Amino acid sequence: MIKKFLIFLIIQGLILNFPLGIFSASVHVPGRPLLGTQVSSMPPANIAIEGDFVVDRKLQKDAQITRANWATLKATGIFMDDKVQPYILFGALLDGEIKQEVNNVDIKYITEDAFAWGAGTTILLYEITDTLGLGLDVKYRQTSPAVNKVKIDDVSFSESDDGVDLNCQYQEWQAALGLCGITENFIGYGGIKYSDVKTLLKAKAGNMDTKKTLSGANKLGVFLGCEFILSDNTTLGFEGRFIDEQAYSMFVTVHF
Repeated sequence: MIKKFLIFLIIQGLILNFPLGIFSASVHVPGRPLLGTQVSSMPPANIAIEGDFVVDRKLQKDAQITRANWATLKATGIFMDDKVQPYILFGALLDGEIKQEVNNVDIKYITEDAFAWGAGTTILLYEITDTLGLGLDVKYRQTSPAVNKVKIDDVSFSESDDGVDLNCQYQEWQAALGLCGITENFIGYGGIKYSDVKTLLKAKAGNMDTKKTLSGANKLGVFLGCEFILSDNTTLGFEGRFIDEQAYSMFVTVHF
């Protein structure tokens, strides 16, 4: 088990050292495998298939993410008496759109589909009862989407046009602290999260030549989620994230 845990940490270290970008990630504080009432019936690994939909995240200087749709596969191992869940993420950003205002000019960046990957760890900090726990989730997910086109005051420019230079990079660390409770067929969780973003937006097209590095307008947010236990090894989950962003996710987890 120690060897498996070290392999997960090495993989995470390699991923975190790649200079790529990210859009916002879902949370998933400790769930069924980490609580004592269910551990005896659960094998020490799971895979989740997730759809994540960001519809609004404010950035500095009149910029905002207005769309980011994700499809992700999450592979998790469970270690240290079922209290630590390191995981890796693989997937794709299927849609991305960021709006920005520069000198009263509206700019819209539309990104191409892009491969994404990342890593994180979920930790059961304190088992309050055998059905209620306090958990911590720390995550970094990344992608490097090409900009398909920009719209400057509704005039479209693409990277293939003469004299056009477009770039969009986005990276984020996220830490979430929350409570997770479980009944026979239901898991509920919620809490607060901190996310620190850094975004580079570049558009050289028409009469516009701008390059700005931005952070998130709000760094603190809240989240609420639930999972329905469909069978001994399958759950269906839903999650919402608010204040710093408006985002929703749906995921199916298979334990094996």
